[in-house]
Amino acid sequence: MACLCHQPETLDSIPRPQQWFVFVIGMLETMLWSGVIFGWASLTYPSCSAQDERFALLYTVACVVYTTPGILVGYGLHHLGLAFTRVMGGFMVCCGFLLLSLTSAATPDYLWGAIILLSVGGNTMRMGGLQFANLFPSARNTAMAIISGIFTPSAGILMVLQTAMLLFRSPWAVYVGLVALTINRPSCLAVGNPFIRARYPAEHFNRLIGIQGTVISVLTFLQYPHFTWAQDYYYLTFGVTLGVMSVSLAHPLHLLSKRYLGRVLTSYVPKEAL
Repeated sequence: MACLCHQPETLDSIPRPQQWFVFVIGMLETMLWSGVIFGWASLTYPSCSAQDERFALLYTVACVVYTTPGILVGYGLHHLGLAFTRVMGGFMVCCGFLLLSLTSAATPDYLWGAIILLSVGGNTMRMGGLQFANLFPSARNTAMAIISGIFTPSAGILMVLQTAMLLFRSPWAVYVGLVALTINRPSCLAVGNPFIRARYPAEHFNRLIGIQGTVISVLTFLQYPHFTWAQDYYYLTFGVTLGVMSVSLAHPLHLLSKRYLGRVLTSYVPKEAL
C-alpha cells in the first residue's frame, strides 16, 4: 500500500503534461462516477404506489448518506492522504456497482447496500478530486469550480442506459427538464468550495468542506416528507417548490467577481499582525 500511495514531495517535481493528465483523469472520474445515485432511472414503469414510496425513501437515504460522512472524508484527506482516500472511494464505488448488478426482484435488499456504497464512495471521489486544483496554483479556484460542478453529468449515466434501451421513445420534455437542471446545478455548487478556499486558511479546507457536506445532508432529510406531501397535495407542493427555487436563485453571484474577492483578501489581517 505504501507503493500505491506514494506521492511526490512537491508539485514542482511533477512535469506539466503529467499535471494536466492527472487533472483530466480526475475530471473524468468525477464526471462519470461521483454522482450516479442522483440519476436513478427505472427501465420499466409499473404503477405501484408502494414501490414508488420505497424508491422515494431509497433516494432520500442516498442523498443523506452522500455527504453525511463528509467530516470523516475531510479528516481522512487531511491525515491519511489523497491517494489512500481515493483508493478507498474507488473500492466502495466498485462494490456498489457489484451489489447493484446482483439486485433483482428476489433480492431487493441488495439495493440498500448498493446505494450506500455508491453514495459514500462517490462523494469520497468528488472531495478527493478537489485536491487536483492544487496542481494549478494560479488558477486554483477555477479548477476547483470545474471539479465541483462536473460531477453533475454522472447523474445521467443510468439515464443513458435507459435511453439506449428505449431508443428515444420517452417524451422530450423530460430531457429538456434534465438539461435545465444539469445546467443549473453546477452554478449552485461551484461557488461554495472556491469561497471556502478563498475565505478561510488553506490548512482547514478539507475539514470545512466535509462539515459543509454533512450539514447539507442532514437538511436533506426534509426531502422524504416532501415526497409524501406531494402525493396528497400536488399543486400546493409544486407551488412551495417553485417559491423555494426562486429564493435559491438569489445565490451570491458576486463571489464570481475577482475584484470582490481581491478586496476581501487584501482586507484580511492575520492575527499575528494585530
